Amino acid sequence: MTEKNQLWYLINGVLDGAYDIKTFCSEFTKIYDLEVAYEQLSEQENNAFGDLCEMAGRFSNNKEELKNPNMYYSKEDILDKARYVKQKLENKKEIRLMLDYGCYPIWIYDENGNFVDNNLIDEIEKDDGMVAMLEELQKEFDALYLNNQEEFKYIGFPSEMDKQRFIAKVQRIYCGLRDLLGGKYTVKNMVYPNLNI
Repeated sequence: MTEKNQLWYLINGVLDGAYDIKTFCSEFTKIYDLEVAYEQLSEQENNAFGDLCEMAGRFSNNKEELKNPNMYYSKEDILDKARYVKQKLENKKEIRLMLDYGCYPIWIYDENGNFVDNNLIDEIEKDDGMVAMLEELQKEFDALYLNNQEEFKYIGFPSEMDKQRFIAKVQRIYCGLRDLLGGKYTVKNMVYPNLNI
């Protein structure tokens, strides 16, 4: 388990009641101050974990000490901060694998679920194999429709076997995107089982 994973293990543990507050504060400050390679954390992670570590290092359950503002922190203060850190760091942008005629199959949404763009992101653009698979998927999907000057209509797959191959390809691409982006983005497959074709 990496030091970063240990920090998350402690945060989840103290919020779930698996660790008492003293153990959490002692272990969290030890790992963050002495063991973590800071360059392996993002700036946001360093700021959030650093703030929590500073508070954990000044934990007190002494009522007299807690009367000094911003000098010592109570159990409730630290649990509130741990909840805030968890919410802030787990709130990721979302990549949806989704098909619509004539549109790129990658849909980008921000942390609040608002649509941002229908295009490649840098991490995907650098992966030639993934780019080729996505372009092929969209081409195959568009071919399921007849689109000319006279009409636009769905014509479907030539056979059930072709449909199953298409579904398997969607799943492979989804798994590839998850492996490629899972640490930074939440990846959702909005094609299958929502494939009504």
